[in-house]
Amino acid sequence: MLSDLTTCPACGAANAADARWCGQCYAPLYGGDAAAPGGDEPPSQPTAQSAEAEWTCARCDGVNPIDVGVCGHCGSEIYASFGDSEPVRLATVTVGSVLVPGMALSRVGRQLEGLTVGFLVLAAFGFAAVLRSRVAIAIVLVTYGIALWVLSVHDAQRIAAGDRGAVLLRAPVLKAVVFGSIAGLALLLLFVLSSVQDLS
Repeated sequence: MLSDLTTCPACGAANAADARWCGQCYAPLYGGDAAAPGGDEPPSQPTAQSAEAEWTCARCDGVNPIDVGVCGHCGSEIYASFGDSEPVRLATVTVGSVLVPGMALSRVGRQLEGLTVGFLVLAAFGFAAVLRSRVAIAIVLVTYGIALWVLSVHDAQRIAAGDRGAVLLRAPVLKAVVFGSIAGLALLLLFVLSSVQDLS
C-alpha cells in the first residue's frame, strides 16, 4: 500500500501514485512547473476571498465567519441556519403571547429567549406584589414587566412575519436586559433589606 504513494518534493505530503498535483500544497509532482502528462491544471487554491465568507445566524441575525460553526452572538450552530422552519401563524403567536409572558417567542423557535422573558416578567410582577406597600417601586416593576412582555410580543410577531430585521430583543440586547435586571433586582433587595433593618 505505501508503495502506491508519491511524496511531494515541496511539502513532503503523501499523494496517490497517479496524482499529478500535490493535494496539500498544489505543487506539481512531475518536476519543474511543467504540466503533468495529460495536461491537467492543478486544482484551484483557496483564495483570500473565500476566507472572508460569512454566514448569518437564523436565530439572532448575527454575522459570523464561515469557518466558525457556532454563532458567536447566541451560540446556535451554523446548521440551524439552513434547516427548514415551520411557518408560524401570526394569530397563534398573538394568542400565545397574551396567555403567558415569553410563550410567543417559544412558539417561533426562540425557546431560550422566551423562557428568559417569561422569568423576568414574572420576577418583576412577583417583586411588585411583595413590595406593594411601596407603591412607586411596585409601579416601576409592573411597568418594566409589561414593557418587556410587549417587546417580546412585537418580536414574535416580526419573526412570524419573516421580518427579522425589526426584532428588538436580539441576543446582545437581551443579555444587557438580563444583566441590568439582575443588578436592579439586587439593588432593590438591598434597599428593602436596609429599610426593614431601619424599622427594627
